[in-house]
Amino acid sequence: LEVPLSERMVLDKCAEECVYNIDLPWPLSYSCSSAYGAELFLSALARLKHKRLLELLFSGTSSRTIETLFYALVPIKESTTLELLEKFSDLLCDNWNDAVTCQFSAFLIRCFARVAARRPKVFILERRCLLLLQSLLNSSRSSRCSRLFILTRAALSSLLSLLSRSMNRPLRMQRAFADLRQLWLGKNSSRVWEKLVLTCREETLQSLWEVAELAAHPCANFPLQKFMACVKSLELVRVSSSTPLIQKFLSSDRWGVAQALLRCAARHEELQEPLLKELRQYFRASKCFSPRRRSANHIPRGIRRDIRDKTLSMRPRFRILLRICNVSVHFQAKNRCGSHVLQSAFRSNTLSEDLKEKLIKAFEDDWGSLISDVYGSHVFESIWECSLFNVKRRQELMKKLVPIRSDSKFWKFAMLRCDMYLFRKDRKAWVEKMKKSVKGAKH
Repeated sequence: LEVPLSERMVLDKCAEECVYNIDLPWPLSYSCSSAYGAELFLSALARLKHKRLLELLFSGTSSRTIETLFYALVPIKESTTLELLEKFSDLLCDNWNDAVTCQFSAFLIRCFARVAARRPKVFILERRCLLLLQSLLNSSRSSRCSRLFILTRAALSSLLSLLSRSMNRPLRMQRAFADLRQLWLGKNSSRVWEKLVLTCREETLQSLWEVAELAAHPCANFPLQKFMACVKSLELVRVSSSTPLIQKFLSSDRWGVAQALLRCAARHEELQEPLLKELRQYFRASKCFSPRRRSANHIPRGIRRDIRDKTLSMRPRFRILLRICNVSVHFQAKNRCGSHVLQSAFRSNTLSEDLKEKLIKAFEDDWGSLISDVYGSHVFESIWECSLFNVKRRQELMKKLVPIRSDSKFWKFAMLRCDMYLFRKDRKAWVEKMKKSVKGAKH
């Protein structure tokens, strides 16, 4: 077939361009790992014109590729390889003024010097890890450790490999691990380790985590939680012997550590039975069900009727709330534990509306102190989102809150959520906004 003139010109132009861009059959990954492949690749590049080769030496991606190929030749054993190094070095020396001021070619100058000295490439992350390891082993400079701990995953893996290669010095390494534990106890460094601990190897951290010591600390328990929740080896869990300590975690309000321990035990059946035994002992629930204490005949008739009619509505659980006076409800709303009970009551879909109304009436005369409290503000938020508070009732509540003044930040957050500014500026716009936010309310 006859090729049209326009297409022939395009093909000739492509062929002309391909002459100066030789495409070799060896992939870069093979060439960079094989000295023979790297030598063939560099030999092909050396046949290019000097102008084209200089463009490659002074550009970013190509200079990095040439640098990687030359490092693959270390140590130099053949004379042909030495001739390649000499040719590329002479080319840079002829253009020395431009080479030393360009960032990409400057790396090649260092590369050629190291290759000629038979020295391999040194990564910057490995140098940082060496400095970090040296500072950890030197107690007089332990204060510098915190500045070196913000490393990437690759740097952390390099650090772990350096630590494993230094295990022939057990006494010094023990002191280094002690310094690491001190970083877990820091307020800011513990947050850094909370992220880094997820990338550490379990066998390396075996000497790091002292459960009894770290769980009791207000800062160190956070990285401990992350590590315990992700640990997989049964041997490491046994070394910690943390199962008998779960009662101590629960009694000292270390719920996060106890939760992480439960997640860890969920992956190992051997830990579940002793852990359940400790939990039953702590909660005084040695038996799940005792027929002598409670049976179907002892259930009150009213509750049986509610169960049969499917209208139990959690009434037995919250029936005690009907007997609490308004002062006690107000006191419980400002309590750390009692506030959670009231929040659950207001957010319940099965609790009767009469009980919710009785609880809300306890706050009618003193909304200011409730909203200004750290725990009471969360109770107010649950009341505001309650199904009983439609747009009309929210509007009536906002009229009561307008004259109240408070400098509490919790009050300001609550008023920002209720959009007090829009309520004072444009009442109709506020009503329209509330209609969109309230779901299933009767307007």
